[in-house]
Amino acid sequence: MTEVSPGQYTGAIPTNAFVDFDVSGLSVSPRGAEYFITARNEKGSASRMPLSGTFPLPVFVPGAGLGRPLVHGNAAEAYRLISVPLALEAPEVRAVLEDDLGPYTRKTWRFFGQTTEGPLLEPDMGAVAIVPGRAYWLLVQAGGRVMTTGAGTTIRTAAPFPVALRPGWNFVGNPFNFYRPLGAVYTQSGQFLDLLTYDGVWRMPDSLLRPFEGYIVHNALPETDTLWIDPDTPAAPGRTEGFAARKDGVQAGWAIRILARAGDARDTDTRMAVMPDASTRWDAHDRPEPPFIGDYLSVSSPHPEWERPVTRYRTDARPVPDDAETWPFEVRTRRAVPVELRFEGLAGVPPAYAVHLVDDLLSIRQDLRERPRYVVVTGGGDPARVLKLVVERKGGQAREVPGRYVLFQNFPNPFRAATTIRYGVPATGRVSLTVYDVMGRRVVEWLHEVEREAGCHAVVWDGSGAAGMPVASGLYFVRMRAGTFTKTRRLVLIR
Repeated sequence: MTEVSPGQYTGAIPTNAFVDFDVSGLSVSPRGAEYFITARNEKGSASRMPLSGTFPLPVFVPGAGLGRPLVHGNAAEAYRLISVPLALEAPEVRAVLEDDLGPYTRKTWRFFGQTTEGPLLEPDMGAVAIVPGRAYWLLVQAGGRVMTTGAGTTIRTAAPFPVALRPGWNFVGNPFNFYRPLGAVYTQSGQFLDLLTYDGVWRMPDSLLRPFEGYIVHNALPETDTLWIDPDTPAAPGRTEGFAARKDGVQAGWAIRILARAGDARDTDTRMAVMPDASTRWDAHDRPEPPFIGDYLSVSSPHPEWERPVTRYRTDARPVPDDAETWPFEVRTRRAVPVELRFEGLAGVPPAYAVHLVDDLLSIRQDLRERPRYVVVTGGGDPARVLKLVVERKGGQAREVPGRYVLFQNFPNPFRAATTIRYGVPATGRVSLTVYDVMGRRVVEWLHEVEREAGCHAVVWDGSGAAGMPVASGLYFVRMRAGTFTKTRRLVLIR
């Protein structure tokens, strides 16, 4: 047996001889071991095997295997999708994670794996194995932890790696321990690669598929598709460019982006778009809403009438409106908390159109060009709070203006986390709005002789006093003053 160090072996080999070579460990990379053979006869003629590329050899990684630091925390933003770029000797969840994170208690770390049918399972709810090409949710409470994979074998780089995609969302990972450009990742069917990653918010990834990170891919077909991850070919022509062109979810036209925040939870990937070739029904421009995790916040456009497996969408594209177009959207949170909505992209809407937010529950119609923020209180879970984004040619429906000053009853009432207080102004004037306790002491004052234009307005009270500290459960009063007008309503806070 002849040992070959990195470089070339130049020894003479007898004709028709069989020769064994040992490849030095210095030749091993994250791709495994890859080699080629060139032979030259006495006359100088050369031959290469293979004709191009290399012969790949999987490499066994012993002992603790590969490792990576873990994100930690309790909030939704601390969840991460992880994957393992090895075929493990012991792929069971406990074998991989308990030596690094301790016994599974749901209070120190949480793990969710996807079955072939789709539901997410925790390790004690079913047999879940960590396999290459798949991703898993992991939440780790304590900091400074490193996940070691245990012994395993690298994935052969001889051919693209297949990952089955069932209809709907699929959790996938890079099976190789090296970066792959997104242009080297494609579907068997040729459908658009709807790929997202999670780092506290769902977002489209950068130009690389990274080892150890997890992703979700949506299969819009009614049958199983295949995701191919090519270990060798650089980004195929047009693939990376096509992905970048649609990274914002819009190829042409314009879009209004909704950014939502509720405590630590965020949703920043919702768009109501206009594209010249879009349809009012489902088409390839419409992007489904990703799944919930943790103390979630979700803003999505509901479309059960499309009769597709997915009923909620993060991008809802419509054709250019003749006179008006309306996008209903839902705001969901796990907990009943105030949600701040911020609207971007309004400058891209043609000046001939007015843009309004409509809250039918509170009879509020807000001009988003003038005020691109709105706070809504959800009830937590279902049912969702439903709002509307209305784009219409100017000269259409005017702002709702009450015929007199009015202070509406707050909603919800009683309330736990927050409540919305709505009031109406018949003409531009100065308004004061204050909350008092049962002893008549001022708790918080939102407005003091502040000028408000004609129309309906709203504020959200989260049950805090002027110093920002939560107040006790009980009965409170909100009082509105505007000129000679005074009105008081009762509010009931339940902690």
